[in-house]
Amino acid sequence: MAENRSKRWQAEDRRGAWLRWKPGFTLVELLVVIAIIATLIGLLLPAVQAARESARQTQCRNHVRQLGLAMHGYHSARKRFPPGWQWISSTTANREATWAVFILPYIEEAALEKSLSRGDSFGTGGNRLIRSTTFAFMRCPSNAPAGNFRPNDAVHGDLAKGNYAGNNGIGPLRESDSSDKPVTRNAGVLYIDSNLRLGQISDGSSKTAMFSEIITVPTEVDFRGVTFYPEGPFYHHNHEPNATQPDWVRIGFCSWRQEAPCLERFQSWNPRDLKMTARSYHPEAVTVGRADASVTSITDSVDLGVWQALSSPADGDSISGLD
Repeated sequence: MAENRSKRWQAEDRRGAWLRWKPGFTLVELLVVIAIIATLIGLLLPAVQAARESARQTQCRNHVRQLGLAMHGYHSARKRFPPGWQWISSTTANREATWAVFILPYIEEAALEKSLSRGDSFGTGGNRLIRSTTFAFMRCPSNAPAGNFRPNDAVHGDLAKGNYAGNNGIGPLRESDSSDKPVTRNAGVLYIDSNLRLGQISDGSSKTAMFSEIITVPTEVDFRGVTFYPEGPFYHHNHEPNATQPDWVRIGFCSWRQEAPCLERFQSWNPRDLKMTARSYHPEAVTVGRADASVTSITDSVDLGVWQALSSPADGDSISGLD
């Protein structure tokens, strides 16, 4: 009996010792594991973010290519590109309609184009259905949605925005009406009543910019990027992409951001004093659509002379070093 009791006590002692010495993580080991996991996450996140940005850039390039193809669709039908924006005279139908209006049938928006009230100016409240419509392919996915400019203003507001702007050459854009024609500055490819033919781009359509990006600011009072009015859908080649120099906009139409600085320069549509720099949220580059409908990325470090030569359709400059 005593012997059995002794064996039982020995078994219990061994079991207690086993329970006391059961393998497990110490606090130090746990902290080491957490530190390793945190390091791996820190290494993985930039790669994930880079992959996502690469996908956004690809989508952005596809949008710009779609716009280029639409411009060529218009050219095939009319034997010329659409005007940057139309004035001709104060009684002209579609007065102040921008290039984005004219390519509607070539971006599968023929039904919207049919709603166009041709006698109404886009600057005095006409064609609200068109001017308030935001197109997904006009927005770069790297730029957060900006919303319409003054959406509750039925006369001078409710203007949709986009991130893709036409090449208006070397600014500022000061043209207001037919008294400003012919345009004497280097006005790029898209300007007041431009209507260029492909053959007039003598520098080469692959060496001339048609579109690039601008940053839209998510406030109701920032006008930059407005698609269907002449002060919104253009950019200029005065400065390199993403330069720190501020954009010039109308008084009251500026919401300053570090990545999109702006300066209020003029009071009304006549006279204007508009200057916009190509900008994007892509890492140190902007997407550029060329006049042959091809697309490339141009870095912020591009030589200013090359960048400015890219804006002109017929200045005789030779451009090299761009893919």
